[in-house]
Amino acid sequence: NEYKMLEETIQQTAFPNPYDNGPLTIESNKFDKDSKVEVFIFNAQQQLIQTEQAAIEARKVTLNGLEELENGIYFLIIQSSNSKEIVKLLVIH
Repeated sequence: NEYKMLEETIQQTAFPNPYDNGPLTIESNKFDKDSKVEVFIFNAQQQLIQTEQAAIEARKVTLNGLEELENGIYFLIIQSSNSKEIVKLLVIH
């Protein structure tokens, strides 16, 4: 038997990262065009800090209203109907 491994390259970016203020843009080739996602923001202690809903436009999600996050490391779980992405975000004000 011959086994072949299919490797899928996932390209995702979050910018600006480190984050200071203003909109945060997350881009991924796993996002369906023109659909919606739910974003769960957890701190380093795995506490849910914030939940956002956003629309995907051209494989990008833009989040606003994150200025209230304190300095630290956060994990954003971006969940759509067909995928789940995890993004590490550093916040420095």
